[in-house]
Amino acid sequence: MNALWHYWYPISWSREVADKPVAVKLLEQPLVLWRANGQVSAFYDLCIHRGAALSLGWIEGDQLVCGYHGWNYAGDGSCTRIPSLPPDREIPAKARAKAFRARERYGLVWVCLGEPRLEIPEFPSEFGDPSFNWEPYTSEGQWRANAARMIENLADFSHFPWVHAGILGDPNQAESPPINLTEVQGGFQYEIDTPVNRFRASSAAKQLYTVILPFMVIIQRHQPESIERHTNIYLCTPVSNHETKFYRLAGRNYRDVKPDEQLNAQHRAGQKNRRVAAPRGVAPRSRGRIASPRPGHTRYRVSPPAKATWRGMVMTWISFKSFKLFKSFKPPPASSPASRGRTEVGICRSATVERLERFELRY
Repeated sequence: MNALWHYWYPISWSREVADKPVAVKLLEQPLVLWRANGQVSAFYDLCIHRGAALSLGWIEGDQLVCGYHGWNYAGDGSCTRIPSLPPDREIPAKARAKAFRARERYGLVWVCLGEPRLEIPEFPSEFGDPSFNWEPYTSEGQWRANAARMIENLADFSHFPWVHAGILGDPNQAESPPINLTEVQGGFQYEIDTPVNRFRASSAAKQLYTVILPFMVIIQRHQPESIERHTNIYLCTPVSNHETKFYRLAGRNYRDVKPDEQLNAQHRAGQKNRRVAAPRGVAPRSRGRIASPRPGHTRYRVSPPAKATWRGMVMTWISFKSFKLFKSFKPPPASSPASRGRTEVGICRSATVERLERFELRY
């Protein structure tokens, strides 16, 4: 089983799972989220009867109804009603949807495909602090990149002078300072000084980075003599080996010179129009996405001293920890429809048979 299956990932805002099934994707697995009696359930998006997507159905009471033949499923995945089955016939034991663990926390729906190795990561205390304002600055999006590559980008402050000049970095102060890594539960921390965009002009602001396995980064910005605080929580969800959904929860305990509504509109517009520049040597057709490194490939070496540069320490840690998990992440092999002996009725025969046989649910 994929090693990444054993961790919790946010795959939807809780508010988006209401009175209709919601189709999502996690680690190449198509899922359907639905809510009944206030509880969220997560199924593999497949009705085992004839392979229809359960996300195309509807919710009736506390049941998820398949839109193809009306099969009813309870929150635990059991089939409770087959309309075409005579009253004297029992529902087959194999008539079940594949259910996964689902929880709600921090306003998000979290899913774990396997046996959890860790609990859902803890958020910093300011997330529940009423002096912090989160809504105007929180966002989400999707990158065409490996999740480990996105974590690398978020933790890499050496690109600030060039990509975020005047906001996070200064091209005239581009040298990366030495950093000290401190091990914390599930990951590590380090702190840097930021020479621009200070809360107070007297000294540089500081940013504390906390990287938590497998794909979470917390950035807490503060200034020693100031009460102002700004926190970013990045949650990266691997949709596939080359796609990553991210949730950015951003909050601050101070007011900007611009109204929150204006800042919110500017942020949304920037998200919509932003394009990632292609690295040097990458063909123009690759512009607009980040090329994913080969899983398991360590690109930087770490030097022996306790104090080391950003690239040596942080990138080696991420390479060995995060990229190593991706070695076992292989999308399900494609099936050959020609090898099937049974004809499926209706929709998408090749995908239907492949998904049925993968979970051994045919009967």
